[in-house]
Amino acid sequence: MAFNGGRSCTPAEKAQARLHLALELPGLGTWEFDLATGAISVDQRTSAIFGLEPSVALDWSAHVHPDDRERVTGELSEAITTGIPFRSEHRILRPDQSIRWVEASALPVRDQGRIVQLAGVVQDVTSRHERESLIRRSR
Repeated sequence: MAFNGGRSCTPAEKAQARLHLALELPGLGTWEFDLATGAISVDQRTSAIFGLEPSVALDWSAHVHPDDRERVTGELSEAITTGIPFRSEHRILRPDQSIRWVEASALPVRDQGRIVQLAGVVQDVTSRHERESLIRRSR
């Protein structure tokens, strides 16, 4: 397998190239949640998914649809306290009041055995939900 101009790559270079390719998928963004500060850092794609300008800080819980908020908060708390991977599919409310479906996943980052951060990805899965809804209605 050659990713770099035809020369063979190391396994680390191949993994990095696969990660880069995965992050280029439409609708996929990255985020990090610092447990000490409560700060959420996001890339431009995540900002776009949430309908925000890149310079605007993301308050994830404020954007979670009210009907999903309690469940998502519980899933996040469980991941933080137990160290299991976080995975949640839920609705978000964008500033223009449109509703989008997202799938968010994260892994815990540890420092000296203690979870200090969640690092993850988020993908806009609205079109999939719309297709599934059409299929259900057509039956």
